[in-house]
Amino acid sequence: MSLVAGEYFSHETPNLHGRLLWYSFGSDYLLSATSGTVPVAASYRSYVGDVQGVLSYGGVWYVSHSWLDARGGVWRQTTSGGSAASCSLSGSTAHQCWAWHPEGLTYDYATGLVWGQTEWSSTECAAQSQTCGRMVFATPRTSLP
Repeated sequence: MSLVAGEYFSHETPNLHGRLLWYSFGSDYLLSATSGTVPVAASYRSYVGDVQGVLSYGGVWYVSHSWLDARGGVWRQTTSGGSAASCSLSGSTAHQCWAWHPEGLTYDYATGLVWGQTEWSSTECAAQSQTCGRMVFATPRTSLP
């Protein structure tokens, strides 16, 4: 068992994009601190800006990110490369496959579903002329890139 986290940096910050951090749990399912600090077991540079949520499964990192003025996106990354989600809809782009303003991700092993939630309220969306709002959503892990 482990805990993963993504570190947010704006996509506009030169050469600084989100880092992906992995912490190991002990046999008691607790993080082990040394002198009050929990050491990172592994960290990776993602090259994805605006990281909002991260999920690690089978050596693959799934990273959700958000833009102010467009749908969010989900990226598949490994230590050797990465790719954005793609849609099967004619004329669509990668960021149209995902929710507006996505946040965290979690995986339900029993159902095979990746769950997420969105950040903005319908009022915040309307202020940006967007049709969206806070919601919880799920998609099969096998449908991710």
